[in-house]
Amino acid sequence: MKSVTITAENKDGVKLGSRDVDMPETIEELQDQFEDKDIVKLALRSWVIDVQREIRTEATGGKKESDAVKAFKKLSPEKQAEMLAKLAG
Repeated sequence: MKSVTITAENKDGVKLGSRDVDMPETIEELQDQFEDKDIVKLALRSWVIDVQREIRTEATGGKKESDAVKAFKKLSPEKQAEMLAKLAG
């Protein structure tokens, strides 16, 4: 087993916490750690999540809009022009 630290952050990048865990490095260690849980089922769930992430990335062109960009797009064209003028100096 190898000790690793898993950290979770919210969508704004703020750290929510972390946890030190033992990560199995062999099939035997994996079976010992998960005992009666179906390892194949757990792996398939993880794989499905990865495929869904790929689909989302392809559908959005690989771009994630920030909250600021989303808020800017909701503004009227006049407000957008005003903000852009302020940024341009």
